[in-house]
Amino acid sequence: ALLKNADHNRRVQVEVRQIDAHANLIGSLQWQSIALRKVTAEAQARFLHAEREITSANQDLRADEKRIPELEALRHACDSYLANVNRELSLVDAGQFAAPSARKGSAVDSGFAQVQHLVDQISEQQSHAAAQTVFISRMGVIAAALFSTIAIFVYLHRFARQQQAAEIARAETESALKSEGRFRTLTENSGDIIIISDAHGQTSYVSPSVNSMLGWKDRALVGMGAGRLSFDGFRGEEE
Repeated sequence: ALLKNADHNRRVQVEVRQIDAHANLIGSLQWQSIALRKVTAEAQARFLHAEREITSANQDLRADEKRIPELEALRHACDSYLANVNRELSLVDAGQFAAPSARKGSAVDSGFAQVQHLVDQISEQQSHAAAQTVFISRMGVIAAALFSTIAIFVYLHRFARQQQAAEIARAETESALKSEGRFRTLTENSGDIIIISDAHGQTSYVSPSVNSMLGWKDRALVGMGAGRLSFDGFRGEEE
């Protein structure tokens, strides 16, 4: 939508400036014809060319999908201006409009002034609209860049937290493995029998020394109730 608006503003400005340039050319040809007291063939050809260019530009503006009141007013002003110029050139050709002083306050002058006023007004409007389009476009780019920056920051922050959590978990795992290794080293090399049980008296660990001291395998005792372990009975069997 922004690109479409920018293209529309540019196209309107080009057409309006084209009208302005050819209106000035027609004004110069008119003054030249009055000064010479005749309309030369070259001036007539250039006038017809400028008239066609103004008409073509107005037709292009009229076909525009955006109905701008000033453009319609400019078209009517151009039609009136060209009609008055044609009328005055006809008078010059007929020798009835030779003196430049006779043009004081003529309809041609007021028509040209109206065309110039509308051209300036439309150009200013389109320039303002183009500036707004550029501003909105820049704000969109800034917003997109800001959004991308925030998204990257959130991603990096989340990645850093996940990496930190992974490092903590890895450290805890390594610490647990080291503690387990130290525990096994102590219990497996100890001459005492070490038993670990839960709150219900269920054994979860029996040191291997139970095998050398009592002749029982430590794995066979895991899962038994602590109350069932009667080492006095084992000693009796040994005796």
